[in-house]
Amino acid sequence: MAGYPYVVPPISIPDSLFEEAEYDTDLEEADQNDHQSSSPDSGTGRKSYRKLCEKVQLIPQTAIVNNLSGSSMIIRNRSLGVKDVQVLITALKKNTRIECLDLEGNRLEGEGAARISKMLLENKFITHLSLANTSLGKVSSDVPASASISDVMKHNNGITCLNLSGNDFTEVDAKFIASGIEATEHITDLDLSHNNFHEEGAQYIGRALAENRSIEKMNLSWNHIRRRGAVSICRALHRNKVLTHLDLSWNGFGYEGALMLGQVLKRNRYLKELNISNNRITWQGALFIANGLKINESLETLKIGLNPLTTTGCLDLLEGISSECCVLKTLDMTGVPVLAEFELMAKAVQKSRDFTYVHGGVVSHHDKLGERIGKRMEPMQKVINYIKRMDIRPLELFRGFDKAAIFEMGNEAFKNRLKRADMGLHQHELDEVIELLENADKGKREGYVNFPQLTHGVKNQIDKERQEKIVARRKAKKLKQYHHKIITTTEPSLQDVKSATLNPGTVEAHRGNVTGQIQAVTVNSSGRSPRKTQFGSPTRTLHNSRNARPFVTSPYGNSDHLLNVMNSSKLISHRTLPKLLVYPDVTLAQSVEYPSPQPASMSVISMSMPLGSGLAPPVSKNRRKKRHLHVP
Repeated sequence: MAGYPYVVPPISIPDSLFEEAEYDTDLEEADQNDHQSSSPDSGTGRKSYRKLCEKVQLIPQTAIVNNLSGSSMIIRNRSLGVKDVQVLITALKKNTRIECLDLEGNRLEGEGAARISKMLLENKFITHLSLANTSLGKVSSDVPASASISDVMKHNNGITCLNLSGNDFTEVDAKFIASGIEATEHITDLDLSHNNFHEEGAQYIGRALAENRSIEKMNLSWNHIRRRGAVSICRALHRNKVLTHLDLSWNGFGYEGALMLGQVLKRNRYLKELNISNNRITWQGALFIANGLKINESLETLKIGLNPLTTTGCLDLLEGISSECCVLKTLDMTGVPVLAEFELMAKAVQKSRDFTYVHGGVVSHHDKLGERIGKRMEPMQKVINYIKRMDIRPLELFRGFDKAAIFEMGNEAFKNRLKRADMGLHQHELDEVIELLENADKGKREGYVNFPQLTHGVKNQIDKERQEKIVARRKAKKLKQYHHKIITTTEPSLQDVKSATLNPGTVEAHRGNVTGQIQAVTVNSSGRSPRKTQFGSPTRTLHNSRNARPFVTSPYGNSDHLLNVMNSSKLISHRTLPKLLVYPDVTLAQSVEYPSPQPASMSVISMSMPLGSGLAPPVSKNRRKKRHLHVP
């Protein structure tokens, strides 16, 4: 045997092994027992998932197959396509076990959201849903993803926790989300962080939050909520009696938001944890919040770090927390320096109750910004206060000083008399009094003070104080009016929107021999009455090019007028319009519901038309290519 080489016999591989390899899922280990089992799905949808994958020629994903039999499905950052989502939701329709569905990081966009929302209207077993970072804010379909999510929030009674963070939702999306917030009765935890909600969007959300009676925890951090939007969110806490945890960090509340928040804390008795870190809240805003904390009896945790509070604002906050009514247990002021005086006050609070605090370190001096320096009392005012305290007149004061009764005395002698009277005047203040008296009467003898000079000096000081008080009252009145204006800011109303669908067709505008094709329609929610068009006509009629029936008729100058938009005998209100009404020579897109505040207007934009002889008044050459029409 040693002289012959050893030959390895060939290995025979059964064909069945290659057949199974064609439907291998991924690098993970497949569940062979479940694959070979012929038993029914038992509420998992696994067999349906495999059959659909085979039908559409997709490789089943082992993670999905294995998770279908559990209570949670976590499919993050898998780049699920349209086919993957369609197959998955078909299986989830039959699944009765999964309670937590996490699709974070998948690029679902509008179409994927629409399919998932349709599934969720049938599946009532999922309680936790995460659609974070799934590009739902990207406009990729006729129906916005936020509209689909709004339907889920309104009609699904199973979901209690919903995560919609990092989806770049805009102001238009905020209207749909707000509509869902107002209607939901089962969602208790809502995450809307890392989106693009601005003032108007925050106003809608604030209005809806005031009406909501289920959400206990809400996250609106990392948005662009400022000014009126911040006021609306805070005002919602006046009426909301359910919300206990609110995260508003990394926005721009500033002066207006802090003012409203201070008013809310005086009345709210339900909020327990509030995060307003990095919101541009200054020492002025800290004072508003401190005044609210003095009366608040529910807030236990306040995170207000990374704000320009200054050392003065920190002391104000701690003074409010030290109130007997306040029950705050945790104060987080990360990144905000404090004085040693703050540490002493905090130790005193800790002796009375359980209290912990965090700050950005101890400094030795006050911040220049926000430092409260008492008004310096004028030297002449000290003289007047002495006269009032002794209950004498200026004449009697001068008589007491002037023993020779000549109503005139030298400057040094007068200063010595003032010093002996114990008026609290220092040497430099005595010199200042003499200088004021010299300026009061230029015609007196140099180096001497007489009685008329004293009376003029007293009178000038009284007039000066009176004018300062008048200016201070005016400023206080103006500031009070400004605060009232902030607090009473009006909010857009949320109303039910009626849906309508327009039939395909091409729309043209006719006036004389001028014809143009309307390309798009948008919503103008500013509430202002639109200007007259370049045609100079008080009314305009748009006709359908196919049957020449009237399409839009509206008089100008009335923004509250209801538009009767008719096409094939279908009527829609002025609050409903298509996402994209008409492209030239292209069929109409699907109608989409757009909640809009009252009053609202529809704006026809980008209307291209050739010039004609019947145009009046004429327009300049640089405006002949594009015309903008506004329909109230």
